[in-house]
Amino acid sequence: GAQVRALGVIDVPVDLVPSGKLFTFIYQDKVLNADFRNFEIFRPSKELGFSPLQSVESASGAGLCSGFYDQSSGIPLKFQTDQILPYLRIFSEGEAVSNFSVAINDGTSPKLCVNGLKFSKSYEFNHLQGLSYKACLACPNKVLSEPIRFYGQTQPRQPKIELDPSKTILPLASKNIYPTGLGS
Repeated sequence: GAQVRALGVIDVPVDLVPSGKLFTFIYQDKVLNADFRNFEIFRPSKELGFSPLQSVESASGAGLCSGFYDQSSGIPLKFQTDQILPYLRIFSEGEAVSNFSVAINDGTSPKLCVNGLKFSKSYEFNHLQGLSYKACLACPNKVLSEPIRFYGQTQPRQPKIELDPSKTILPLASKNIYPTGLGS
C-alpha cells in the first residue's frame, strides 16, 4: 500500500462503482478516481505526527524522508540515528528490509531519511512502541505507547547521463565511418 492525498469522496450510482462512493485522490502527481472501499483512512498516532513521505534519490539508491513532530505541541522532533534504529522496522512485499541506512537532515524542520531502498517499490514503516523523544530540551521525555505504521513508495529511477568535462569521448578505431563521396 501507499499513502495518497485525498481530494474528496462523492456519492455516485452503484453501477459506476460498487460501493457508491467515488474517491478522488492524488498519487504520483496524477489526479485519479477509484472505488472508496479499496482504501482505508489513515489514523495517525495521538503522540507523534509526521509529514508525508517524500521520495528522494541518493548515492545508495532511493530513499524516503519524513519530518516528525509532537502531536500535542506541534514542535518538530530531532532524532539521533542510534535512537531510532532499534525502533524502526521496514517491510516491502511482506518481507523485512534490512539493507538500509538512516540519516537525519537537520534544519528548521528536521527530516529522518531512510536510504538504500529500491526504486519504484512500496514500503511499510513501523515505529515500535518504546521510542523515547523530547519536544524540547527542557521538556520531559515522552515514550511512544503504541506502534505507528505508515506507507510510502519510492520514485522511479530518473534517467541521467553524467559526463566528465575533463575527458574526451572518441570512437573506436575499427568503427570509424567517414563519408568518402556521394552515392553513384
